[in-house]
Amino acid sequence: MMKKNILLLCLVLSSIVGVSQNMIGLQGSNYAGINAIQQNPAATADSRYLLDIAIGTGGVYFNNDYFYLQKNKTAFFGMRAYTDALTNDGLSEKLDLTKSFNEGTVNFRGMVLSGLWSINPKHSVGIYFQARAAITLSKATPQAVNFANSGFTNESLWNKTQTVRDLDFSAASWLEYGVSYATVFHNKNNNVWKAGANLKYCGAIAGGYVKDVDLDILIKNDSLADITVRNIEYARVDVENSSRENFAGTGFGFDLGVQYEWREDASVYSTDPKGQAMRERSVNKYKLRAGLSIIDIGGLSFNENTQVNRVENRSGTNYYWKGVTYSNIEDFDTSFSNFFYGDSLKTRVADNFKMSLPTAINIQVDYHIKKDFYAGFQFQKDINFGDKSRPTSLEYLSIIPRWERRWFEVSLPISFME
Repeated sequence: MMKKNILLLCLVLSSIVGVSQNMIGLQGSNYAGINAIQQNPAATADSRYLLDIAIGTGGVYFNNDYFYLQKNKTAFFGMRAYTDALTNDGLSEKLDLTKSFNEGTVNFRGMVLSGLWSINPKHSVGIYFQARAAITLSKATPQAVNFANSGFTNESLWNKTQTVRDLDFSAASWLEYGVSYATVFHNKNNNVWKAGANLKYCGAIAGGYVKDVDLDILIKNDSLADITVRNIEYARVDVENSSRENFAGTGFGFDLGVQYEWREDASVYSTDPKGQAMRERSVNKYKLRAGLSIIDIGGLSFNENTQVNRVENRSGTNYYWKGVTYSNIEDFDTSFSNFFYGDSLKTRVADNFKMSLPTAINIQVDYHIKKDFYAGFQFQKDINFGDKSRPTSLEYLSIIPRWERRWFEVSLPISFME
């Protein structure tokens, strides 16, 4: 039971259950409204909407490079096949225990009570409120995967050293209160250029990380183990004892974007001296549209009920794991410290930590085929400036054919993951 729980926890936290589209098809639409700012804040300038109000939208993204389900074992709708696989006793048969787990990610985003106002065809402003969460597990070695799968109960692992090295885990959840602005700064002949920016205040709800892992576990039997730690550092938020009125931390972030449109017949899409459109707002204007944006620049500072712990060059013998329970996260911290140092506070090195937002670069291309038919292309790549403690952004390359009307649209994103 213990090994099953360990593996299930790793699978869930590292999102190794599949892939969903995370609103990729919606964000590039001409009728995305305020949702378009998630991909490129410049996209709302000269919007199809005079006023757009989003009561609620959301998306979840799952991806990994280790575990997968066969196509003929999954249903078009529903998550039953995924949950069945995670709780199936035969799951280990689907795992390659000689292969490293390079990365698994989970990203969630939910937007509520947000709005966009097109002041005129040149300027738009928006306000938005989002709840977000991100989890990343990376660089799990074959030994770590093997131990997570089999645990202490596999006799073939007894009296053998299991090495866990370079593993990184990070997770964060936060709220965003943001404002957005976009403008058309160049409109001449067939060429239109737009620029936009989002500025957001972030309230951190929970977060934590495990990094710089380098340790050996010698399993003696189904109850005892010796642990040698060359290095490990972890940070956490004590959510149970956190105040509901206060965030665990705060931060700021911003997004920047530019967008270009090539319009076949610029004369019929011009504006009058007052900046008002001379043609109906819902009429498509461009033949080709391309955009570039950098999103989630910034970070979170955790300082409420937080703790950072580190162990360096220590060994502990006869760790008795069987039946061990912890009343709360603080109980785990003190037990962890006592095991290696004989001191309940020795591993504690800080009472605050910082975490960068999952910064990424995004490229968008959209081609108007004919009438209401379009073909889109999107590419997103995570940008990390050396911060091992932060979760990564979505990474994908998508081809998106779509058919759109004012009240209804259909898109079929075809995504390729690294």
